[in-house]
Amino acid sequence: MQRLVNKTVVIIGASQGIGLAMAELMLSEGAKVIAVARSKDKLEQLAQRLEKLDIYPLDITQTDNIKPFFVWLQKQGGLDVLINNAGIMEPKGFGFIKSDNLQQSFATNLFALFPLSQFAARLMSKKGGSIINVSSVLAQKATLGQAVYSASKAGVEALTKNLALELAGQKVRVNAIAPGSIDTSLLDNLTEQTLAQTLADIPMQRLGLPQEVAQLALFLASNESQYITGQVIAIDGGWSL
Repeated sequence: MQRLVNKTVVIIGASQGIGLAMAELMLSEGAKVIAVARSKDKLEQLAQRLEKLDIYPLDITQTDNIKPFFVWLQKQGGLDVLINNAGIMEPKGFGFIKSDNLQQSFATNLFALFPLSQFAARLMSKKGGSIINVSSVLAQKATLGQAVYSASKAGVEALTKNLALELAGQKVRVNAIAPGSIDTSLLDNLTEQTLAQTLADIPMQRLGLPQEVAQLALFLASNESQYITGQVIAIDGGWSL
C-alpha cells in the first residue's frame, strides 16, 4: 500500500544524496514530488530519469525568489509535506573561519528555513501538513573543524521545536532528522584520517545510506506519524551515544 497517495511533497536540495533518495522513495509511495535545487542542469537530468518528477530550480539563499515559488506551488494545488534538506559543510579550524564562510553556511543551512517554513505553513494551515528539517548529529556533538556547520544545525533544531509549538494548533507537524555520517558527497571534504576515525567511533562500524534516511523521512511525512511533532530523531548507527 502506497503511503503518500494524493500528497504533494516538496524536497529542497533534491538533486543528489539524501534528497535524491527521498525523491525516489516518495515517488514510489505515490506522492507528487517537486524537487528543488540550485542547479537547473542537475534537476533536468534527474527529471529525465524519474519521469513523474516535477522540478523547480531555486537558490534558497536568494530569499526574494522563495515567495514566487510558493505562489507557483499554490497554483499547482498546494502542499502537504516540506522537506528542508539543503545543506553545505566546509570544515575549517576555528581560527580560519571568515565572514564569508559564516554567511554562506548559515544562509543555506538555517536562514532560508525561515521563509520556506513560513510560506509552507500558510499553504498547510487549512488541512495540516508536515515540515521535516534535516539537521545533523553534529548539532549536539562537538567535532574538530565543524564549528560553523554544527552551530547552523543547532539553530535548525531550535527552530524545529519552536515551529512545532507554534504550528501545532494548525495541525502542522514539525520534526527534524539528524543524520550521522551518511555515504554522500557531503563527506568528500573530509580527510581519509578523519573519515577513518569517524568510522571507528560509530558503534555499527559503517556509514549510513541515503535510502535509510529517506525511510525515516517517509515515516514523518506519512499519516503514521500524526502524533509526533517537535522531535529531533537521530539516525547515526549509534554515533551520538
